[in-house]
Amino acid sequence: MGLFDEIGKEIGKFAKTAADKTSNMVETTRLGSKISAQNDNIARLKAKIGEFYWEKFVAGEPCDPALEETFAEIENAIAQIASFEAEIRAIKESEAQAVPATAQAAGAKCGSCGASNDDGARFCRECGSAILQEAAESGKLLCPTCGAQLAAEAKFCGECGGKA
Repeated sequence: MGLFDEIGKEIGKFAKTAADKTSNMVETTRLGSKISAQNDNIARLKAKIGEFYWEKFVAGEPCDPALEETFAEIENAIAQIASFEAEIRAIKESEAQAVPATAQAAGAKCGSCGASNDDGARFCRECGSAILQEAAESGKLLCPTCGAQLAAEAKFCGECGGKA
């Protein structure tokens, strides 16, 4: 029986060590989460301090000269954002001018949901279904994928294999 008692004691020690290690892992993970939460809180409070001084600066109140360089960097970033936004507006305006007004107003109707789409659109902007384009002069259907002419009864395009 002595051998089995020794084995039992060793198994017990091993189990206690494993349980202690597991308990320690759980505790360190819990404490790590608390540390992370406090770091997030500190960052939030620092941001609040920064907002306080930024508002004073914007209001024209005197501020610590050590902050002037940071305020200048913020103003530069704000100016860059305004410039980027102006570029976006210019791009959108040039796109709108490039599309003739008749194309914006007329639009292909989706056969699935009935939504109006720009002429030449291959897929519906509302439901994503393929739009069959009709060639205005011939009344023939065009493939929404490659633009090839389709037979009226075609389910797939003979050119690209796309669904008609």
